Amino acid sequence: MSTSKKTRRLQHETRPGAALARRGIPWIGSVLGHLLVIALVALLTWNLTRARTEKTTPLVTANISASNEAPIPQLETAAEPEQPMAIPSLAAENLATAPPGAGSGIAGLTGSMLNGLGGGTPMALGRVEFAGLGAGAARKIVFVVDASGSMIGVFPFVIAELSRSLAKLSPAQRYAVIFFQRDEALLAPPRGRLTTATNDHVEQTIRWIQGEPGRPPTVVPTGRSNPMQALQSALRLDPEVIFLLSSNVTGSGRYAVDLEDLMLQLEELNPVDPATGRRGTSINCIQFLDPDPLDALRQIVEEHGTEGGYRFLGRTELGLKPLGTLE
Repeated sequence: MSTSKKTRRLQHETRPGAALARRGIPWIGSVLGHLLVIALVALLTWNLTRARTEKTTPLVTANISASNEAPIPQLETAAEPEQPMAIPSLAAENLATAPPGAGSGIAGLTGSMLNGLGGGTPMALGRVEFAGLGAGAARKIVFVVDASGSMIGVFPFVIAELSRSLAKLSPAQRYAVIFFQRDEALLAPPRGRLTTATNDHVEQTIRWIQGEPGRPPTVVPTGRSNPMQALQSALRLDPEVIFLLSSNVTGSGRYAVDLEDLMLQLEELNPVDPATGRRGTSINCIQFLDPDPLDALRQIVEEHGTEGGYRFLGRTELGLKPLGTLE
């Protein structure tokens, strides 16, 4: 190296600025590096904080100024009853007036209370009777009515009394009406089953018997009759009581019924239950117009009815002239 070059380099290295530059470069680099790291950490922290904030439910605040104050509307509440609601009692006297099956388990409890939802008490049974002949607290009732020619004079009374009897029942009871004419059973709709004793059903039954306006009656007494088909149809419905209404169930001519045979058939259809010593159905009878020499209806009551289950309504009691009286 030449002397001039060495001299210039030594002069440069000995300058104050050059020495400072040599010492400051590493420090500046360190500071810049730290600043870069801090910036990266700050950026990463901001991103994480933002992500967490977006996934959480934002806090909603509201500023209520004095100028917008308004009363909060109050909801109207129902007035409390003066007395607590009556709960239907399950005492024995109420179970006696409950619908069928009201004494067994949850199903019975439901059945006994459903009819009381409106008034708080179970629905009572209506009075079961025909022309003053009662039948206790029966829930299932069938009327078996003689529609033979011998009933012509008394038939309007029978239908009127039938209408009154059905009207006394309640919807907790069910009924059916069956006529016998010749050797056939004539069933009022719905055929083959009992119907609920509502006002509408009772009106439909009576209207079916008497006929629609402008049309002849559905049931007109005529000819002679045999009651067995009607009694069989009635007992199939498993009623608690049957009202058998007739002037003479043994008949005559080709429709004559042997009384002994009639009693045997009823014994098969309505036997005594060995467990209870009672029959499934009680048969009450009303005999109209004239006495029966065989006293068939009274014998039926003695075997299948209850005490006091027979009644005779003669011509005088019905307001009719005695048989054979001339006009």
